[in-house]
Amino acid sequence: MFTSIVQAIFAHAKKNPSKLCVVDDAKALTYDEYVKKALKIGNFLKLLGIKNGDKILVEASQSVDFLAVKLACHLIGAIFVPFIANCPAQKVISFIQKITPSLVLLNRMDDERQESITTSALTISSLIAKASCSECLTNFSFPEEHDVSEILFTTGSTGDEKGIMISFANNVAIAENVIHGVLMQEDNIEFILSPFNHSHGLRRYYANMLKGATVVMQNSVVYVKNVFDKIDKYHVNSMDMVPSALTLFLKLSQEHLSKYQDSMRYIQLGAAPILEGNKEKLRKLLPKTKLYNMYGSTESGVSCIYEFSSDTKANCIGKPAYNSTIFVVDDKRQEIKSNREQPGYLACKSKANMLSYYGTNTQSVTDVLQNGIVYSNDVVYFD
Repeated sequence: MFTSIVQAIFAHAKKNPSKLCVVDDAKALTYDEYVKKALKIGNFLKLLGIKNGDKILVEASQSVDFLAVKLACHLIGAIFVPFIANCPAQKVISFIQKITPSLVLLNRMDDERQESITTSALTISSLIAKASCSECLTNFSFPEEHDVSEILFTTGSTGDEKGIMISFANNVAIAENVIHGVLMQEDNIEFILSPFNHSHGLRRYYANMLKGATVVMQNSVVYVKNVFDKIDKYHVNSMDMVPSALTLFLKLSQEHLSKYQDSMRYIQLGAAPILEGNKEKLRKLLPKTKLYNMYGSTESGVSCIYEFSSDTKANCIGKPAYNSTIFVVDDKRQEIKSNREQPGYLACKSKANMLSYYGTNTQSVTDVLQNGIVYSNDVVYFD
């Protein structure tokens, strides 16, 4: 129905302008307010000289401003490149060297960053303040589905971070995987606690925007009282977090989560394995809530989905997602009939698969992506 998440947001703003769209610690915007904010930012970015195809490097945060900057970039054809928050200046410089951005947007500008970063840079807060006085962007068009939406960096868990080039069509397909996987409804109000520099958190935001739902966000689960205050205030009925955050959240919140067993539709997790003990705790605290583990990678978003609310099969990654075809191959990429005695390597054919790696040689791309299929080093078998 939509060729980009951008188009979907504007359609929902036209259809339901007063519906709550995005919420953070400081503000809560309707779809209409969110779109107008992005249009002002987009116009100001154009006044700064940002052009179609320019790359903008942005320090991530769980904030409406961060997401509005992202939407604004897409409205003017700029490629959005998020990076992890609060990293030292030298790390910022390494990202700059990798992608040569036209503009760097930071959460803070300390002395070290001021002295070291020579590329044109602003704080996000100053950009937002200046853009608020700007007119709304009027001359724009929605992105084409195969245009590059963003460059997402992997976590670097298996070596140096790799830049993953993602199209607008990829993001729609990934959002569809999430929507169909969790049976998302239009009145969904999802609390996303996963960081937005990483593909996992951003893709949950995309799913809710494609559906026309509401996203609530916060930087950390450490502030447990704030989490529950937001759940109560905004009537949150679903949540997303990474497994490490879940461990901390379960420890800090004690049994309080059980209060929401009648209202919490689902909790989805991903980006890392979930401790079996945490799965069992969730099942006990929220016996009526659907619990999902989303398996995938930056290269191939949400490949498989495992609903573990009642199933206790250890190490299971679930069934193929809505837009994914999963098969198992040997070390020569030949499909095999796998089982416990003959495991193989996971392969995924999907509209959600990345376009390519950024700034790497052809061979490194071919090692992972070929004919629209992403090949993983993960050893799996069909049971």
